[in-house]
This record gives sequence, C-alpha cells and structure tokens, in this order.
Amino acid sequence: MKEAIIGLIGVAIGGIIGILSAYLQQHFSHKRWKIDTRIAYLKSERQRCQEAYTQASKIQDTKGSFREAVTLILFNTPPEFDHEVLKLQEKDEKTIEEEMRVLMMRHIRELDKEIKNALP
Repeated sequence: MKEAIIGLIGVAIGGIIGILSAYLQQHFSHKRWKIDTRIAYLKSERQRCQEAYTQASKIQDTKGSFREAVTLILFNTPPEFDHEVLKLQEKDEKTIEEEMRVLMMRHIRELDKEIKNALP
C-alpha cells in the first residue's frame, strides 16, 4: 500500500512538472513572438516613412508644391510632429526645407531608437 501511494505521488509530481514546463515554454514563445512582431512592425514603419520622406524631399528639390510635401509629412509623422510641421508654413522657403529635413530625420531616429529598445 505504501508503495502505491509513493507511486501516485510520483505520478502527480511528474504531471505537475510536465504541465509547468509546457506552460513556461508557451509563455516564453509568446513573449518572443510579441517582440519579433513589434520589431517587424517598427522596421516596416521606418521603411514606409523613409520612402515618404524621400518622396517629400524630391518634391521640395524639384520646386514642387509645398502643400504636397507637407501633406506627405503630416500623414507619416506621429501627432506630436503635426504642430511643428504646421508652424513651418510661416517661415521662408530655405528655412522650411532645412527644418523639414531635420524633422523627418528626427522621426527616423526615434523609430530607430524604438527598434533598438525593442530588441531583447
């Protein structure tokens, strides 16, 4: 009888260890998946913004419409930058070009920083 109880205890402990190891493996796999998904999203967001900013720079370089460039930038920058972009309309053309480039590069740097922080 004593051996049967010890056997049942062993089976129960083995079951608990099995369940615990499966749970921990699933937990850490999910955590890694979230990190990988976040990094992939940030990289695609950076690429999309980089392309839009390149297009906005080309519009500026070819003396295209300032409104087109501002619209591209407003659609691709986070809301915190909207006020700064709209303030640019009050300045002269040379200052606008320089400040828009600085603003775009600052946003790209922030995305790079987020990617770096997301890495394990």
